[in-house]
Amino acid sequence: MRRERIDHAFCDTDELHRLVAPAFVTLTKNTQLRGCIGQLHPEQPLGELIARMACEAAFHDPRFPPLALEEAADIEVEISILTPLEPVGNSGEIHPGEDGLVVEGHGHKGLLLPQVAAKYRWDSSTFLAQTCHKAGLPKDAWKDPHVKIWKFQALVFSDNDFAEV
Repeated sequence: MRRERIDHAFCDTDELHRLVAPAFVTLTKNTQLRGCIGQLHPEQPLGELIARMACEAAFHDPRFPPLALEEAADIEVEISILTPLEPVGNSGEIHPGEDGLVVEGHGHKGLLLPQVAAKYRWDSSTFLAQTCHKAGLPKDAWKDPHVKIWKFQALVFSDNDFAEV
């Protein structure tokens, strides 16, 4: 599925309910990460996946305590719908801020969404190093021929995109 297919799906609600695509839900509080969970290989329609990942991000992200009711009003919800993974042959194929990355090797796996590289203004090498670090690998592990690298793009939107003006 390409990005155009995802964009088209938002015009047809019946198609959107049937669409199966990878997605992540990111929760922030006062611009600070509060939870982020997603699935690269979903087996359920996007609407069900997003609802499940929102609950997982709120209550089961192991990096954070479960979300408390008092925090709810301060939480921003961001949804990232991912395109299929494409293998990366070299760092020149990566466009930080446009591409997200998955690094996998030696029993470890890490993913960073495109908006992370954009937020920190990383170049390709830094983005690769940070994705390796997230995976629990040495920062230069992306140079190891046994480490696999994939890129993807994401259609990203948040609850603020739908706020009343």
